[in-house]
Amino acid sequence: MYLRGIRKYTFACLLLLCCLSLLSFPAMAQKADVPLDAEDIDSTTAEAPPALKSIMQDLEAEKNNSGSADIEIDGLIVDETVTKMGRDFYQVFYSNWEAPPNFRDYTLKLSEKPMRGIGTMIIIEINDQVVAESPLQPRYDIIESIAKQAVQVCYNYLMNYEQIQRDLSGEDLSGSGIY
Repeated sequence: MYLRGIRKYTFACLLLLCCLSLLSFPAMAQKADVPLDAEDIDSTTAEAPPALKSIMQDLEAEKNNSGSADIEIDGLIVDETVTKMGRDFYQVFYSNWEAPPNFRDYTLKLSEKPMRGIGTMIIIEINDQVVAESPLQPRYDIIESIAKQAVQVCYNYLMNYEQIQRDLSGEDLSGSGIY
């Protein structure tokens, strides 16, 4: 439903631009080989057609009804795993994940790095901040237990996010600029 609104808005914007370009420069559409003077542009302005006005009114009403936060994608979980172990980890993590209530504007990224032997290192980031790293083994029961622990770590991180941000920007971590 949300994407349909974006598509409708994009289509309406393109339609508006096309109509405005034809209304602003009708002399270009009629005589393409003759250069356009500033006097021609000023004298050829006309009022928009009623269909275009109704589209613009609909867009304005839709814009006023929806908040600005509706445009963003909140709670995005990105899968950047490459192996079967990583994919299994992602599936268990995603099936157990439930975002904290009323928490918005975060991106959770699951990626992995190859390790020596047959294991991989799984890395979990929230808003480009590394939250957890853990080695994975090819046994499914170990993958499942690590994924469930990672869900708890991420949930607790998001619940304490505001406090963490206050701690990171506190006075004891900011310098005066004097060495």
